[in-house]
Amino acid sequence: MTFTLMKNIIIKIWLLLILSCFTYNNLFAQKSKTDSLIFELQKAKEDSTKVNFLYNISNELIDQNTDSALNYASSGVELAKKIDFKKGLANCYCALGKIYKEQGEYKIAMEYNQKSLNLYSEMDNKRGVIDALSNIGAINLYSDNYNLSIKNYQNALELSKAIKDSVRISQAYHGIGWVFYHEANYPMALEFYQKSLNIKEKLNNKYEICKTLNNIGVVHLYQKNYEQAIEYYQNSLKLALEIKHSSYTANCYNNLAIIYYEQNNWILAEKFYLKALDIYLKQYYKIGISASYSNLGLLYTKTGDYKKAKEFHNKALNIRLKLGNKYDISSIHNNIAKLHNQIAESNKQIELQKNNYLIAIQHAEKAALISREIGALIKENGAYFELITAYKGLKDYKKAFKYQELYISTKDSLFNTEKMKEVESMEAKYQAEKKQFEIENLEKENELKTVKLEKMHIRQILSYLIIFISVFIIISLITIRYKLRKKNTTIFEQNEEILAQNDELETHRNHLEKIVDERTSELRLAKEKAEESDRLKSSFLANMSHEIRTPMNAIVGFSSLITDPEIPIKQRNEISNQINQNSDNLLHLIDDIIDLSKIESNQLIIKKIEFPVNEIINKILPVYQEKKLKLKKEHIKCIVKNNIDNIIIYTDPCRLQQILTNLIDNAFKFTEEGKIEIGYKLIKNKKNSSIIFSVKDTGIGMSEEQQEYIFKRFSKIEDDKKKLYRGAGLGLAISKNLVELLGGKIWVESKKGEGSTFYFTIHT
Repeated sequence: MTFTLMKNIIIKIWLLLILSCFTYNNLFAQKSKTDSLIFELQKAKEDSTKVNFLYNISNELIDQNTDSALNYASSGVELAKKIDFKKGLANCYCALGKIYKEQGEYKIAMEYNQKSLNLYSEMDNKRGVIDALSNIGAINLYSDNYNLSIKNYQNALELSKAIKDSVRISQAYHGIGWVFYHEANYPMALEFYQKSLNIKEKLNNKYEICKTLNNIGVVHLYQKNYEQAIEYYQNSLKLALEIKHSSYTANCYNNLAIIYYEQNNWILAEKFYLKALDIYLKQYYKIGISASYSNLGLLYTKTGDYKKAKEFHNKALNIRLKLGNKYDISSIHNNIAKLHNQIAESNKQIELQKNNYLIAIQHAEKAALISREIGALIKENGAYFELITAYKGLKDYKKAFKYQELYISTKDSLFNTEKMKEVESMEAKYQAEKKQFEIENLEKENELKTVKLEKMHIRQILSYLIIFISVFIIISLITIRYKLRKKNTTIFEQNEEILAQNDELETHRNHLEKIVDERTSELRLAKEKAEESDRLKSSFLANMSHEIRTPMNAIVGFSSLITDPEIPIKQRNEISNQINQNSDNLLHLIDDIIDLSKIESNQLIIKKIEFPVNEIINKILPVYQEKKLKLKKEHIKCIVKNNIDNIIIYTDPCRLQQILTNLIDNAFKFTEEGKIEIGYKLIKNKKNSSIIFSVKDTGIGMSEEQQEYIFKRFSKIEDDKKKLYRGAGLGLAISKNLVELLGGKIWVESKKGEGSTFYFTIHT
């Protein structure tokens, strides 16, 4: 027993010594290039040469130590400014953009890439401009600005085509495919990746081919086409091994591991994760090492090997803290929180349970804080979920309730952001398809014009031929006039008849062309209307799925809390109120959808009668006295101002009340301090008299741009990302439709930060 134990210890020490030596050698090899560049920098005499070395050193250090890379790039900027070396300055700005992107500081990264773009544009350095546009496209992609990202890559593509740079054309296609992949538009992603691959294969650029094959595999992985994904990964791996490209070899191993992880094949997943880790360790590639540690941590969490899971997650966190990428740091904190929640739930000892829940809370709070800083809603939402789990485990229902609210709020924002992007993406795709359709029509029209010109040319030739023949016939006729007078007369008549028939055929043909053109135009308009209808339907369904899901998430989430028998009565009442409130919101949303459907299908019935205006106002005011208590806005005054004592109006009282209710609801939603004024006054003119109603608030107000779209469906005003205003964005759209059905008009006057006043008219 003792001998075996000693033997195992000796073997472990021996392996550790070998690994240490090996790691040291690889570290030395990795550093050698950087050290060589630093040595060359020290020898350099020209300042412009020094700038270039500073730029190259910073690029080498990005994957090893972003802080050191930052120092070298910043020094390059200062020196380039001093000697007015524009190209060097643009390059160093580009390096700073890459460094800040790696650190998750996307706003600062964007500023530096924009500076590099401006400098490259000044110098008319087209390849520099293309590279800067691609970098900006990547940052917009990481920041979830998909529409901007695709525009950046499209601009890079157009410029690359203009200078006939095949390498950059293929890179632009690859970037566009990358955006479509992130948008989960997998067919379009595959299309652009394939375009990129075709060019790379012609250029025989094996590294780029390897990269694109790998990305196509990723698309198939997310579509759960595992067999196709494995095929592409294996082809990419074969190339990576052939060109001895360690990073992509490791990347392929890592992606194969992900497939086996998805298929619950833990043995093969572990095998390929460890293969990838081994390569990254040899390269001393910190980002890859950290990613591998994190993947292994998740794998061991899944298999219940909590000791190994903790070890690998902590290793991953230590590396990421040194690299400074906030997004990845928050992600690892979330993974550790999830691990400790899982350990606590599987442990029966109360003290161990408590300790693990407390550790989970520490990591989840850090993840939430970092995620809020960088605006990573998905990670923030995940952190709140882990906090809910931990506090429920500790039976601290007050805090569990607090984080449940934050979880639902961020989930609502997340779905809202995703759906709006989806709608914007559909809109952009529709516009692109429309433009393509117009181009195709122009091409067809040009082809038709070309055919017409060819026909005219043929007619001219025929005309000349006819003239020539006619002249020949006339000369012949004059020569033999006497002998063939009768025959000539007959031929002349026949010619006249043929010409008349030709004219008739020509007229008929022109008429047919006109009919074809008219029919083509009608079909084109019908097609455009059908496409517009389909787009609006898709947009409507996308929004509705989100808007119905929002209150449902809250109802389901809070219902899961209320079932716990140990929850205190105070928290139970609060949860019950939340469920009731969200149920009311859901019913109100369904009413709005029904009204909107009736309006758009012309099935809404307007029933006009005579009634006093004051009667409507007297019905509405008491309702809002109760609502103020529910909304916790008792301090906001609700005032009625009018210049008429009592007037009879001929309109639909239910719809008038609905319009006023929508506008007052809106005013309360966006007003935190001050008052709300409901006013109406009589306006007389020669033709008719009308009443102008107004609802004025002291809320957040609107910009001129926001006022342009506020009456459109699903339009929302977000004053601050930290403040979420609930609602489907249908109330004002319905109000506008109802006002117009009642024969009036509606408008708004507002200034940002100074409140808004909505006006609408109704004829008396």
